[in-house]
Amino acid sequence: MKIRDEAIAPGLFESLRQFARNANFTTVESPYDGVEYPDLVVEIPPWIRVAIGCAIAECMDVDYRHLKIHTQFFRLTTENTPAAPHGAHNDAIHGEFSAFYYVNDKPENLEGIAGTSLLTHKRTGMAYQPRTVEEWEVWNEDTNNYDAWQIDEMVFWEPNRLAIYPAERMHRAEPPGGWGEDASDGRLVLITFFSC
Repeated sequence: MKIRDEAIAPGLFESLRQFARNANFTTVESPYDGVEYPDLVVEIPPWIRVAIGCAIAECMDVDYRHLKIHTQFFRLTTENTPAAPHGAHNDAIHGEFSAFYYVNDKPENLEGIAGTSLLTHKRTGMAYQPRTVEEWEVWNEDTNNYDAWQIDEMVFWEPNRLAIYPAERMHRAEPPGGWGEDASDGRLVLITFFSC
């Protein structure tokens, strides 16, 4: 896993945050798995794609021209957002790597951890995309069973922080229910799936 703080310049970060807070979040059906995901913005302006793409390339120590961004979107999770269909999950279907870029501040009075946890299934030791029917069945049964998963690593929430890890790695949003009431104070993250 790679983490980069102050991933983009402060002025650019504030512009990105303002764009996201004023965007129109909608429910979108994924063309990859047919699941409907609430509170997404999938139309990302080129200047944001380039800014985050350059930060990812620097973090990965690769030339930006060799970076292939497959999917990029803002994801908002608030007290009003319907629960995600999968708690513990992987994103291997979307690309080689996942990059999470944290946008909003977290509430000072938030109980528990906030960010993204990398997980291992306690009973089976599964930490990556299921490779057998049996592993898939275990994952499907326990994806939303919070206590079935051990937190191996934790990326703690900080605005303007970029975290990158293999997309096949099991992970979970923390806290799963998010926080806040809207894009101005909710759990707001820019997610990028890419290969290089």
